[in-house]
Parts: sequence; C-alpha cells; structure tokens
Amino acid sequence: HRGRDMHPFLVALERLAHFSYQSACKLHTKKSPQFKDGHLWRNRLMDSLVGGKDSLQKARGALASDPTTGILIPRGSVLDLSERDTHVDNVVWLDRMLAKMGCSRYSGKYAFKFPTGSMFWFRVDALRGLLDLAITADDFAWETGQLDGTLAHTLERLILLTAAERGFHFRE
Repeated sequence: HRGRDMHPFLVALERLAHFSYQSACKLHTKKSPQFKDGHLWRNRLMDSLVGGKDSLQKARGALASDPTTGILIPRGSVLDLSERDTHVDNVVWLDRMLAKMGCSRYSGKYAFKFPTGSMFWFRVDALRGLLDLAITADDFAWETGQLDGTLAHTLERLILLTAAERGFHFRE
C-alpha cells in the first residue's frame, strides 16, 4: 500500500478530468490511531459533507453560486500551515513539491492553509494542478504506519494552495 488516500485520489482526479466531471467529493476512511477520538473526527468530517439527505444539493448550490469557489471544507477543519507544528515534519517534501509547483516563494514560510482530514467537495478544475506534478505510486513510500512527514501528508497540505494558484478559493 502506497500513498494512503492521496494516491487513489490522484488516480480518481485524473479520471474525473478525463471524463469532464465538474465537481466531486473526496472521502476516505480517515484512520487516525494516534488520536483517542479519531473516529469521532472522521464522523464529523463525513457528516458535514454527506450526512444530510440534501448534502449533494447544498454542495452543488455552493459551487454554482460562486464560480471561484473551488473547495468546500467542513467547518473547523482548516489549519494554518505557517504554524510550525503543522509543517515541521513535512519541510523536505513541502520544499520539493513547492518547487515543482513553481511556488518556491512559500518555502520556509508555508503561509497558506490546508484542510485537515483531507475530505472535501471540490471543483475538478481547482485541483488539476496536482496532475501536473506527475506523481506516481512509486513516488510514495511504502506504508509503515507513519504519522506524518510523507509525500501523502504533504499533498494533503497543498490542496488549498493548488486551488489558489488556479484562481480558486475555499469555503467552510
């Protein structure tokens, strides 16, 4: 197993783009054994995105009402990457990916936000920039229970920046 939820997401994103989908929802099992109440966090994220019978209509409405909204994130799940604890274990991968994205100006500062938990509704065009990174399964480390500091963790942290670089913003 490589890439946790992020490699399968990149594969799905490529297919969504190929088949001209406009939007989708990224969900995953979100196992966080390092957190005592990790299952509650997962349930809160999922309930916020797909827990109601009108969730799809609300997401579609939010995306349709503002063409510059690229990502819809569960309320309270946005973290600031400039805070040391949110980036310290990912600096090597962050700097490598930021350079690949043409965003080296963020290296060392990491002055952008990210959706903790990596679950959200999104506009496919907002995240096409991830496909430009040409990341394959072989780029990801083998799964050994890492808690942070992998390419998968880094890509999670680049979601909102990727959208912003394409002219999109996020909403909670």
